[in-house]
Amino acid sequence: MNRKLIQLGKTLVVSLPCQIVEKLKLKKGQEIEVIDKDKEILIRQLTEKQQQELCINLKGYNERILKRALSATYKAGFEKLKILCDKNQIKHIEKYLDFYVGLILIEKGEDYILIKDVSDSAIGDFLPIFKKTFFILKQISSELLEKIRKSEKLELEEITERKTNTLKHINFCLKQLNKEGLQSLKETNVYFYMLSILNLINDSYFKLGKYYIKNKSFSKNTILFYNEVDNFLEKTHGFFFSNFNLKELYEIRESLIEKKKKNINEIPNIYLVFIAKLIRELIETKMIVNIIKKEAIE
Repeated sequence: MNRKLIQLGKTLVVSLPCQIVEKLKLKKGQEIEVIDKDKEILIRQLTEKQQQELCINLKGYNERILKRALSATYKAGFEKLKILCDKNQIKHIEKYLDFYVGLILIEKGEDYILIKDVSDSAIGDFLPIFKKTFFILKQISSELLEKIRKSEKLELEEITERKTNTLKHINFCLKQLNKEGLQSLKETNVYFYMLSILNLINDSYFKLGKYYIKNKSFSKNTILFYNEVDNFLEKTHGFFFSNFNLKELYEIRESLIEKKKKNINEIPNIYLVFIAKLIRELIETKMIVNIIKKEAIE
């Protein structure tokens, strides 16, 4: 429904239709929240925060479906979650809680488990956690490269723990975007895509680590190529958070295209080429964010 703006001193005032006033039981003098979001003005009633309580029935589902269902529910956002399940499923659900920031078990019975999200986070936490996620991923790349260079022993549990740690932060960011979103809807959508890319990079480094554990060593050319990819990721991180020069980034990318032709059939190089392509996608998504926010691209 359309409304006309009324001039009142230096401000503009808009009236609310009576049916909305009655529906929301608004009263004179009551405070409401006015939100500027992606060229839209949202008017929201201020109420005490109510807990989002969900209940899902997962009885009879296998372990993989349990994991996927918990992941999807967490990302959708909730304060309390009651899962109806079989007794033998409870131990699997308890194990998966470690994959998520802020989830704790508060109650369990013969055929249910009650989980609470105690992270008590706001959308203001999103960008710092996103930055930390990217930094952790950068660390994984550099530390794995250093171990491979020195032919140091690497345990499966070690790389699994690193993968899980990054995944925790990715899941947290996805939950934040689903619950609140950023000020711009376009920017929110781009960050969803960025997080999917970070997840794929995280998984690729995990597979690279597993391959190293199994084969004990990489060829000299593979290590050199890995060093170039690691540098590409380092510089991209700088582009995201320190206004790194875009021209230099693309010079690194062109250099990688030439180097990937050597020993491309080696399995580690296949992973590394895939990671390099994903990093390139990250650069382009960051450019999109800059354009949306009307920031300069150097």
